[in-house]
Amino acid sequence: MERSVFQAKEHDIPKIPMKNWILALLHGGEHNKPSDFHFIMYQTFIFSREILHSEGSEFEMLGYGPFSKEVAECINQLLSTNMLDKRKDKSVIGIYGFDLTEKGKKKAEKILSEFPKNLRGDVDYMKFLTSKMSHCGMIQYIYSLYPEYVHLKKGWINLA
Repeated sequence: MERSVFQAKEHDIPKIPMKNWILALLHGGEHNKPSDFHFIMYQTFIFSREILHSEGSEFEMLGYGPFSKEVAECINQLLSTNMLDKRKDKSVIGIYGFDLTEKGKKKAEKILSEFPKNLRGDVDYMKFLTSKMSHCGMIQYIYSLYPEYVHLKKGWINLA
């Protein structure tokens, strides 16, 4: 019998567009921090595997970790519909982060309010876990469970 820290069952998970899942993941009090493209990609990958139980033909290994054209397109859609705001990260040259706009926060709150309680709890727990991980931490986590989606850099330690 497989055990999971997540409680939502298949019947609890609504069929909603990926961009709505991304909004739900980006929204959230103390766990919410500005997220860059890779953070959103890796968080969405982990979420899609751990909670949505997607086997994931929509993700492929690209560079050093999982990539989904669908997720990239959703980020662009959320930017173009004023749900996300792009900001330049002053600490890293050429890196942009994303924050929810007020419109995005309201949409995310509406989406989350329609989830069953156990699914909201799973989403909150996923946000909490991933907010504590660095990019390298998320890649290590992904590699430990889904090694086919990660190419470890030379010198990285495989903790799996």
